[in-house]
Amino acid sequence: MDSVFGIVGDGFVLVAADRAALRQPLVFKHDEDKVVRLDDTKIVAAAGENCDRVAFTELIVRNIALDKFRSKLSRSCKATAHYIRGELATALRKAPMSVNLLLAGVDVPATEASTDSKDSAEAGKAAPAPAGEPSLYWIDYMGTMAKVGFGAHGYCAYFTNGLLDRYWKAGMSEEEGKALMGRCIGETRARFMLNQPNFICYMVTAAGVSTVDIDVPVMPDVSVAPAPAAPAAAAAAATA
Repeated sequence: MDSVFGIVGDGFVLVAADRAALRQPLVFKHDEDKVVRLDDTKIVAAAGENCDRVAFTELIVRNIALDKFRSKLSRSCKATAHYIRGELATALRKAPMSVNLLLAGVDVPATEASTDSKDSAEAGKAAPAPAGEPSLYWIDYMGTMAKVGFGAHGYCAYFTNGLLDRYWKAGMSEEEGKALMGRCIGETRARFMLNQPNFICYMVTAAGVSTVDIDVPVMPDVSVAPAPAAPAAAAAAATA
């Protein structure tokens, strides 16, 4: 029942997630954060069963931190996405986890120490994306992965994918991106059966990760049917 979606803009990535912790008909809390930080310029938004979502995100956060501690290097967005996909594919054959993810990040320039490191080259690290390029990876519980310009997980995808496909464009400004995210949140609130009043939105840039405020437009009440139009004859008689 989770809702997460994200878009790529000009030098940034926006990711939004609902904050409701649900279990069938029960609502446990309205301040759950389903977005976790992997490092200074990477986040992952997760949707799925509560236990699987929390367990898997904690697993990848700690393993990525351990890898950085050992190698003194930060993974690129591409390498991080492949690592997450590998963990899901491995779990699929042992103890499947019902969790879908959106990985958002921006690759920053490598430090001189990491650039000159021969160990990292011999280890076959994935080639990083150009410095400052934003990336968004769509990953599902089956281990399917794709680099996308926009993506969504959960029932909200039935409503937001159409909006994103129509209004998203490459190189969107921050104002355009925020407006599109607000439209997606408004559409989800108006059309989704479950009540998801609270959303949190993160922006990832080369400078780091920050939360942003989204103005959600007032959507029309789809539960109220419009009044039928008066027949032409009745309208003419009324005017006479």
